[in-house]
Amino acid sequence: MKNIFVPFCGITWCGFDAENIHQLSLSIWFCMSSSCTSNLIALIAICGVLALFTFITSATVLLVFLLNEKLQNSQGIYKISFAISDIMVGAVVIPSFAITLVLFTIRDEKMGDVYPDTPYNSSISERYDSVPRLPGGYLDEKLTASYRNGIGFFTFISLTVSVYTLLLAGFDRLAVVRKPLRYSRDTAKKNAIKAVVVMWLIAVVLSCLPYFVNGMEYGLLASALIAVYGQSSLYVYTVVFALPLLTIWITSI
Repeated sequence: MKNIFVPFCGITWCGFDAENIHQLSLSIWFCMSSSCTSNLIALIAICGVLALFTFITSATVLLVFLLNEKLQNSQGIYKISFAISDIMVGAVVIPSFAITLVLFTIRDEKMGDVYPDTPYNSSISERYDSVPRLPGGYLDEKLTASYRNGIGFFTFISLTVSVYTLLLAGFDRLAVVRKPLRYSRDTAKKNAIKAVVVMWLIAVVLSCLPYFVNGMEYGLLASALIAVYGQSSLYVYTVVFALPLLTIWITSI
């Protein structure tokens, strides 16, 4: 018995006995109402349209700035960085929402391991469901570790680059306003290139932390978003989101 965590489906309970789950190919798709399946299909279609639109527009922006040298000033460098991160969003992040929902609904349900306190002689039975078992449906059974790590990496790096590109572009505009006479376009462009390269390297390092740091991993958040979670994830979110956004707010006063 389990609840189907699919957006716009409400509370839909799905129940199978352990024997049928073990012998048959059953998924929560069989328990979903017609309205729920329609909502899911519509959501997948919307994700597809948004992904395609985001990818095409971001790729167009990138080409425009790369082909036009007049636009390749300091702000142009930051916009190129934005465009690359948005291409990741359109190519990987948004499509992953639809893929994750599909995997959760069509993958076969499985029972968990035998309950630890089960007496030894009670496991000798012809029926699979005569032995107490732990609940199934774990995350690893629906979304493999390689899938979570791959999608999580591109999701986190795109979010990190977007936030810090906005921060760096804000510093560049602040320099124009505060010290207009000392502001040099050539120097600003060189500094922008260096800053963007360093920022991307830092974003890659931060996105790789869940692979090596204990208490941090890529997992499912908000039904479809794969991002960093765990005991140490708060520190990462503080560095990636809280500090730069707070800095932007302070410098804009």
